[in-house]
Amino acid sequence: MRIPRIVLAVLLVGTPIAGVVATTSTALADPMTYSSVDITDGTACALTFDGTAMCWGSNRDSWLIGASRNEVIDLPTPVLLPNNDRFVSLNGGGNHTWCGLAISGTVFCWGEHHIGNYFITSSKTPVPVQFPTTTPITQVGSGYAIGCALNTNNELWCWGDILETGSGETEPTRTPVLVPFPNNEFVTSFDLGGIPCATTNLGNVYCWAHQNGAGQLGVGYQSTTPYAVSVVPQRVLTPAGLQFVSVNSGYEHVCALTNTGAGYCWGDNYDGLFGNNSYLDSYIPTRMLPP
Repeated sequence: MRIPRIVLAVLLVGTPIAGVVATTSTALADPMTYSSVDITDGTACALTFDGTAMCWGSNRDSWLIGASRNEVIDLPTPVLLPNNDRFVSLNGGGNHTWCGLAISGTVFCWGEHHIGNYFITSSKTPVPVQFPTTTPITQVGSGYAIGCALNTNNELWCWGDILETGSGETEPTRTPVLVPFPNNEFVTSFDLGGIPCATTNLGNVYCWAHQNGAGQLGVGYQSTTPYAVSVVPQRVLTPAGLQFVSVNSGYEHVCALTNTGAGYCWGDNYDGLFGNNSYLDSYIPTRMLPP
């Protein structure tokens, strides 16, 4: 089967590519190669090596490519930033929303929800997120109904829908608010793939948001009552003697890696997602089985 050019280019990133040779004997870069790619919600975006976002896929209501009325964008199309700024990272979330960090240090978002600007709740072109602090941002994430950013002080700032931000706010907020963690713990990484989760310097994982119907908060029980137990971050029950170093959140389940290299999952084990030769759900971290 013939591999589409865009797929082949993504697969070959980092592989020497024979290009057209100029008179100076310097190989020209292939314009269809990328430094990173992300997919979500029927859309995909890739970053070129010069920081241009190239996106394609579902363009419902023009949320992906604001200048186009086509329902589907079937070729990589640039998403441009103001003042010729360029992206250094890009992350897609639900509700046709994307957020990224620019070379200038500005966080930009566009799409249907949680733009992070009090005056703009949605935008078909990238708009800057207005932070209450000038501390430089190092990581940006976009979730289903939330956006978050980590700064050089290891502070996590989030914005979005009701009870999603982890700050204790009970109303939606379009302005980033600081997420509090107990015992002066600070954030080392975070993920917004399903419910928001973060790792801390003490090796803990914290998760929050208003869903725990499958026990995905990892606190030892489930709750089918909406908006229960998760207005602020909840510490996942860490296995004795271990520390978590990274976390990834999916639909009603979460998986994390420990300092020993072991993987643990909790929440919904639909289709054996835990990798532990079982289909049983778990309200606490359950170890993956090695092959």
